Amino acid sequence: MPVLPDEAERLAELRRFGVLDSARELAFDRITRLASSILETPIALITLLDETRQWFKSAQGLTLTQTPREQAFCDHAIASTQTMVVPDAHADPRFVHNPLVTGEPHIRFYAGAPLTTPAGFNLGTLCVIDRTPRAFSALQCQVLADLAALVVDELQLRLERALAERRAEGLQQIVTLFNALPQGVVLFDAAFRCVWANDAMGEIFDLPVKQMLGWTPEEATAHVASLCLDPEAVLQRMEAMRDVSPGESSAAVFELVRPRHRVMRRTLHRLSDPDRPWLAMWTDISDEDAQLRRSEHDAVTDPLTGLPNRRAGEVALAHALATRGPVSIVLFDVDHFKLVNDRFGHPVGDEVLRAVGHALMDVAREGDVVCRWGGEEFVAVVRAGVEGARVLAERVREAVEQLDTRAGRVTVSAGVARIERFDELERADERLYEAKHAGRNRVVG
Repeated sequence: MPVLPDEAERLAELRRFGVLDSARELAFDRITRLASSILETPIALITLLDETRQWFKSAQGLTLTQTPREQAFCDHAIASTQTMVVPDAHADPRFVHNPLVTGEPHIRFYAGAPLTTPAGFNLGTLCVIDRTPRAFSALQCQVLADLAALVVDELQLRLERALAERRAEGLQQIVTLFNALPQGVVLFDAAFRCVWANDAMGEIFDLPVKQMLGWTPEEATAHVASLCLDPEAVLQRMEAMRDVSPGESSAAVFELVRPRHRVMRRTLHRLSDPDRPWLAMWTDISDEDAQLRRSEHDAVTDPLTGLPNRRAGEVALAHALATRGPVSIVLFDVDHFKLVNDRFGHPVGDEVLRAVGHALMDVAREGDVVCRWGGEEFVAVVRAGVEGARVLAERVREAVEQLDTRAGRVTVSAGVARIERFDELERADERLYEAKHAGRNRVVG
């Protein structure tokens, strides 16, 4: 069993969240249901590890509520910041004799993403399990990690709600507690006038806290809008957030550009206190937002050429077909590319693909979408008829022919076809075959 160097601090962080042995909650069950459905596994768990056990906050496909920690795959997963994948437990010496492998639930496949708090501690994992071996792609790892981040967000929200409800223990204690938080905190009265704000709120709003006291809803909303690029959208979101029942919360994300750029999540809690029934917390989620944007970019980008990948190309084609106007497809193929790899090696082959991709981007017109379709094939989605697409294809062919590569002269063949439905893509493929059959380095269509 791995020994974590920060185990004492990790356990203290776990206890701070106060979630161990709590009842099942819909917010967490939704995430495990999503994980099980999206990743197509019969079992999905949210696990938390204390000194001696792994306890399940949510479980899909499993009736157990906990297991000894020494049997937990998740105990290995929390030792890393990355998703841990075990394709076949029978082939892994760490787990082949594990009782959870040799007996119920007969684990063969496991993938676990750590639940990392903002303070950097791994409380447990969001994991998915199968009773048969299987592969797990990089994109699936990212999906699991993104869902694990949502679990941490829910744990944070749960903690925030707990902190909010403890106001009844005494206002002074709450003031001391909230002033120590990195999040901005604001209390409102029944008329939604600001009656108190912590020090962090002053830094977020770039104002002395005392200047906020007594603000009407309109004044508070107007100031938030003044810090953002799209004030009108902010006004609508701020107004919609107040449509919650007692004991419930609503949340929205705002991109502030002043006093400095950051992404903030505003969570509005409706409390049972009749005098101060509203509490808003502002949390900086800039790092999480940047990571999500990187994940979204990576999911639709070819890592070799930097062009949109096939998935992005299919989305662009579907969008083009749904709008008015002609749509044509140009399918390019690098001629004799296998010979390039065989003669010069794959690094040179990769350089050739990058060079062809750059030539495509340089020639493409505004409104055209070019992407790497796979292997040595590229596609251009052209909002024009066949003649316009053929002109683009010829320009690309000529540009590629002028490339100076370590493999020498490189050429492409291209097939052009106007299409009206997604299933007509094969027309461009047929034209490409004709171009290659006719001698390559030419456009047919």
